[in-house]
Amino acid sequence: MMGIYRQVSANNMTVTPDEAKAIAQQYLDGRFTDTRAGDVDTYYGYYNIDVLSGEKPFGMLSVNGYSGQVWYHSWHGTYIQTVTIPVPDIPQAIVILIAILTTTGFIARDSSRRRDA
Repeated sequence: MMGIYRQVSANNMTVTPDEAKAIAQQYLDGRFTDTRAGDVDTYYGYYNIDVLSGEKPFGMLSVNGYSGQVWYHSWHGTYIQTVTIPVPDIPQAIVILIAILTTTGFIARDSSRRRDA
């Protein structure tokens, strides 16, 4: 096996969420007029921060939780809209998934177990 897998803990980051938001705002002040740092989401080793123009979504950026380095998510393109997809309760979702997999052939029915023969 080549390489080493090492999961970075969010608990050991030297940059706090508040500091990340301040770093993000400083970055935005120098690059995008009339924008502000929004909600901060913590991940393993970095923070994702929504960028707002007024109260509307404008973009997203990340702040490294150790170095404070900022990278703007330019690959997302222009924000169009937010779509909320309702999630069914788990038992119903499992039944639906099994039905889909069975009808599409991903789950094959074993005809050798038929008892009516």
